Amino acid sequence: MKFCKDCKNYEPVGGLLAETDAASIYAKCLHPFKINPVTGENEGSFCDIARQREWLCGEKGKYFVPINPEPLDTSSQPKHNSSIKSETLFAKVLNFFRRNT
Repeated sequence: MKFCKDCKNYEPVGGLLAETDAASIYAKCLHPFKINPVTGENEGSFCDIARQREWLCGEKGKYFVPINPEPLDTSSQPKHNSSIKSETLFAKVLNFFRRNT
């Protein structure tokens, strides 16, 4: 499950509210889905409101950006040597010009 507290767009509430049960209610989501058209500033939204509205982040957290993304597993990807590909392409181009000149 995607938790707001684990998202890069999450901003916890500070001050006296930080130590209360209301802290999670007033935490802000700073995803740029609400930009002030006059100032251009990101107005954000409260996390609990953003997760309740499908047109914002929604229940599934569609704008969730992990704080520490897991590294890509490249072990299953085929290894290739780009220099071999470029040499092969060069050879094909060279042969084409030799035949047509």
